[in-house]
Amino acid sequence: MFGMIPYGRKNVVVGRNPDLWNMDRLFDNFLRDPFLAGSVLGGTQIRTDIKESDKAYVFEAELPGVKKEDIFLELKDDVLTFGLEQNQEQEEDRDGYLCRERRVGSVRRSFRVDRVAEADVKASYTDGILRIVLPKAEQVETSRRIEIDG
Repeated sequence: MFGMIPYGRKNVVVGRNPDLWNMDRLFDNFLRDPFLAGSVLGGTQIRTDIKESDKAYVFEAELPGVKKEDIFLELKDDVLTFGLEQNQEQEEDRDGYLCRERRVGSVRRSFRVDRVAEADVKASYTDGILRIVLPKAEQVETSRRIEIDG
């Protein structure tokens, strides 16, 4: 158990490792810290599982702690886009202290999907999971024989 090292980290002992004083390396290692990944470097990514069967595409996206009203979903030109837009403000006044906190932001993901029956798309949001079912449209034969004049 003592030999376990979190991903992206190295055991560094001060004085023995000459790379400790290399400033470029110091900043690179700082930015790769897994504890910062969620807050500084792209914590805005929505984790999404995608399944495909013969009849449909199924997307399951994690959106924990999000209100259903803050989620948007769009299918346009064979591109599925979903995400959330939050604009929260909290104000608290007690014992002479005024605390005001705001959280404003939006996150979205887009995926290209082919042959979707747009009228039959269904979406649900339960327990922090957005589930989108995109039934596939029937394959339409688009080739035809062309007669040559002359």
